[in-house]
Formats: sequence, structure tokens, C-alpha cells
Amino acid sequence: MATDKEFLDKFGKLLIQEVRDPSIQKWEKYVSGQMKGERAKAISSLLTSFSDEQRSVIVSFAPYIVNNVLHNLLQMLEDEEEIDITVSIDGETSSTLRDISDGLGAEIYNDEGWIVRFSEYPEIDAQAIADVRS
Repeated sequence: MATDKEFLDKFGKLLIQEVRDPSIQKWEKYVSGQMKGERAKAISSLLTSFSDEQRSVIVSFAPYIVNNVLHNLLQMLEDEEEIDITVSIDGETSSTLRDISDGLGAEIYNDEGWIVRFSEYPEIDAQAIADVRS
């Protein structure tokens, strides 16, 4: 029988590895000029006058922005009682994520949060995130 933590972690791992990390990676590619297409060209033209250091600063903002979006999404999912998300493991379905979490928005943060455990970009410190969120 799966535990509440296992259900939360399955959802969290997917959220981090299939949403957060690819979003950060894609932004890095936009800034470095590795992406093609109209949006990429528009971003590249905006950044032509930026130095490498300035581009690096822009890239460093991506995790904070993505984290904030995920935090707000998770908080909304917790607050909106008309939206219920469950997770299945080996045919067993969890209660709603809202019911099995102490706070969905906080699941991504702290020393044992989803970012630290599941991300290729775990180095963001909690204080810096808190500063961005406030």
C-alpha cells in the first residue's frame, strides 16, 4: 500500500522533472541562442546588446520565476476546492493532493522538498526564493 508521501512524491517528481527543469532548460537555450523559431529570434534580438555577464544574470532568474509560478499553481490547487487531483500507483489511487499535503505550495521548497530531491537545478537557496516570493 502506497503512503501519502509516495503519492505526493510521484506528483512532485513529475512536476519537477517534466515541467520545472525543462522550463529552465528551454530558457537557457533561448538566452544562449540555441533555440530557433520566431519567439527565439525575438528574444535573441532583444539580447544582442547584452554582455555575457548580463545574459548570465538573466539565465539565473529563470529558476526563481519558474519556482514562483509552480508555487502559485500549487497554492491555487490547494485553495480551489472544485479542483481535485489524485495520483495512482500500481492501481491504488490517493486521496486528493490537498488532503494528503500539509501545504502543496511548500512541497517544492526546503531541504527535503521536491526541488532538492528531484531537480537537475537544486542549488537555489530557500532565502533567495523567499525574497523573490515576497
